[in-house]
Amino acid sequence: MELLRRNYPFQIVAGQESGLDWLMSGIVGKTHSNGSRDRIVEAPLDIQESENNFVVQVSMPGVSLNDIRVSVEHSMLDIKVDAMEEDSLDEMKFLVRERNRGFIHRSVTLPESVDLESSKASYSNGVLTVNFNKLEIAKPRLIEVKASE
Repeated sequence: MELLRRNYPFQIVAGQESGLDWLMSGIVGKTHSNGSRDRIVEAPLDIQESENNFVVQVSMPGVSLNDIRVSVEHSMLDIKVDAMEEDSLDEMKFLVRERNRGFIHRSVTLPESVDLESSKASYSNGVLTVNFNKLEIAKPRLIEVKASE
């Protein structure tokens, strides 16, 4: 399998809880009236390869189908969720907050053997699945071996 590179556009800043956190808060996240902040969420993904295709699956529970944007350009799969579900109870403060809320942006560089025109995406039970067929050139071929005369 060819190397698949994962790109995290705000990896340096999003994971920091130090001085950079406050400096970049206006760029990376949005602060709400109750003091909570949206952040860039690194949604977990799986990439599988079979003889005929590649499948990318991204876990995004609680995301509305209408908020998901999937694009492919120059072998780069780009997945964005611009707005996750907003809590309707803004007047309450959180005692424990473990569920992810924020913006999702994942980019994956696909191998050259992917047929970008064949891409299909579906979303079910909080999992986005993007399928790509392999180009005919990239598929393994069985060469028949015959006895020499």
